[in-house]
Amino acid sequence: MDNMRSVLAAHKKELLQLKNVVAVGIGYKTRAGRKLSIPSIVVFVSEKLPAEQLAAQDLVPPEVSGVLTDVVAAGVIKPLQSFDHSFDPPTVDPTQVVRPLQPGCSIGHYLVAAGTLGCIVRDRQTSSPLLLSNNHILANSSNGSDGRCRAGDPILQPGNYDGGQYPRDIVASLNRYIPILEADNLVDAAVATPIADLEISAEIIGAGPVKGISEAIPGMAVQKFGRTTGLTRGAVMAVEVDTNPIRYNGYAAPFINQIFLNNMSAGGDSGSLIMDTANNALGLLFAGSNMVTIASPIASVLTGLDIYLEL
Repeated sequence: MDNMRSVLAAHKKELLQLKNVVAVGIGYKTRAGRKLSIPSIVVFVSEKLPAEQLAAQDLVPPEVSGVLTDVVAAGVIKPLQSFDHSFDPPTVDPTQVVRPLQPGCSIGHYLVAAGTLGCIVRDRQTSSPLLLSNNHILANSSNGSDGRCRAGDPILQPGNYDGGQYPRDIVASLNRYIPILEADNLVDAAVATPIADLEISAEIIGAGPVKGISEAIPGMAVQKFGRTTGLTRGAVMAVEVDTNPIRYNGYAAPFINQIFLNNMSAGGDSGSLIMDTANNALGLLFAGSNMVTIASPIASVLTGLDIYLEL
């Protein structure tokens, strides 16, 4: 793996500059949709084109520094906030008022449509409970100096797209967030402070409690529960993925060291917690396309926000 990392570091800049390339990372080669046991540098493209339609300088080389490459279609990547999908609701409908409050339900900053509450965490300094989701869900896609949000802003459950109203459905206030910048970003994440006396359950709708923390590995089976698509399962396609800029509201932001999963989400699932099949937290979902889902490693989220998971 160390050799793969060094090869990726040496070649990712040139690969990201090729036509249609949206991201690069470490994974396994696939053939006819089947994963092979051959490690490779995975080059994600918006669409796969025949070689004759590309200039010679835009062709992905079959190998770099002795490591095989694999070209995988990823579609057009975007933050998964807006939505027009339907699903079969579980016993608890995440688009409605959910009390006690449970991860997996619809939530959002009062100026945002709706996303998903990922999980309950605690402040590392005070041990106070906090609600974890994305910056673009709880902090209105703020870069920290654009006035899109401020500490104390109301958070609604359900989000306003799902009928949440201010002030009736306030469940929390924005506590802090990691700004989304037009330079390399590690996470899209934010936390909110629940209002006094709000009844909260840490069990994720349809999935149960978080049991631990683990690290994503290519090929690993995963699951998540999101506001839009409910409980879905998939697999890790690549890790340590760097992306070209992803379009947010009015600007574009590149991300580094991300997790790419197969398509297991849709708009409105942003903020969902990605877990392995033993309910160990792996990452925080924030973007995707009709072909892939993207999550930030949970370790980066916890460190960046100075929070921890109560297990």
